[in-house]
Formats: sequence, C-alpha cells, structure tokens
Amino acid sequence: MDAQKSTHKYRLSQWAPIIHACRTSGMSVKAWCQENSINEKQFFYWQRRVREEISSFSSELPVAKQNTAFIPLKVLDSKTCTDKYFSPDMVLCIGSSRLELSNQTSPELLANILKVLGHV
Repeated sequence: MDAQKSTHKYRLSQWAPIIHACRTSGMSVKAWCQENSINEKQFFYWQRRVREEISSFSSELPVAKQNTAFIPLKVLDSKTCTDKYFSPDMVLCIGSSRLELSNQTSPELLANILKVLGHV
C-alpha cells in the first residue's frame, strides 16, 4: 500500500468516530462542530468519504441467498381477540388490514414486514 492510501485510511479511521459522535449527539452538525472546534466543511468532506468507504466495503461482500416463504396468517377480528395482556405500541392500518406491534418487535422482523407491505 502506498503512502497516500495509507494516510487516507488513517484519516478515515480518525474521522469515523468523530462523525459518529456528532450524529449521536442529538445536536445539529453546525452546533456540534462549533462546540468541538471542527471545521464544518471538513466534517462533511470526511463524512462523505467514510460513507463511500462503507459503501464500497459492503458492495464487496458476498450476497447471501435468501429463501422467501409466505406463511398464511390467521386474521383475528379485533372484537373477538381474547388477548387482554397485549397493548400495542404501534398500529399500522393499511386498507382494511390492521397490524399491531410492540416495542419488543425485532428490527429484522419489522424490516421484513415493511418489505412485504411494500410489494402489496
């Protein structure tokens, strides 16, 4: 690896935690950069570079084959539902369908549900 690539990789490794700290701070980029004495233009430059690096890295990974299976679900009428212990945290209504979810719903399951609903 030549010196230029090595320097670039080093700077990426320095900027990634800075960008993460800013994005998880809850502050605007401008306010966070001012508070931490970071040039806002440099921040956005390196944010773009870090994203490009992540994108190129993920595009090099092998894609796992996924089997899709459709499973019939029993649709319950909300008036006859006997589960008195479940209180949904989120309700999705699409047409005449209603999907009730709790905060314990895994992100993976929710992502799969939204993918399926996107094709309906």
